[in-house]
Amino acid sequence: MTKFNSNGETLIFKEIPNTHEIEGVMFGIFREDGTKLGETFCRNDKFNGLAWYLDDIFIEPEYQGNNYGSQLLEKTCEALWQKKKKLDIILERPSNAIAPNGFDRKAWYERHGFTPHSNPEITYMWREPPS
Repeated sequence: MTKFNSNGETLIFKEIPNTHEIEGVMFGIFREDGTKLGETFCRNDKFNGLAWYLDDIFIEPEYQGNNYGSQLLEKTCEALWQKKKKLDIILERPSNAIAPNGFDRKAWYERHGFTPHSNPEITYMWREPPS
């Protein structure tokens, strides 16, 4: 469990029980009062253990647009690299990178250090661990 401050409030990031039917690890971000703001699901089996796969990142709709997703993504990357230091983190952005509300998923991941494939038809993006 990690406590940190963001925009004047104390948040908690921690590993949570896996609720998926496949092997993986889940993390959540919470307010101090226990309110769950969002969660991620990651696994290490998709690329034969050679990379982490960020399967899902979700912020509860009523908390979107408050920087919680960015905090959750960064803390998730840090936690994954603590588990297995030298592995890239790979994700597949939705084929429509622009959400109905105008949110640009591809640009958001790029702002967080993810690199898109040079072929625009390949939707995988990756982020290398820090040196």
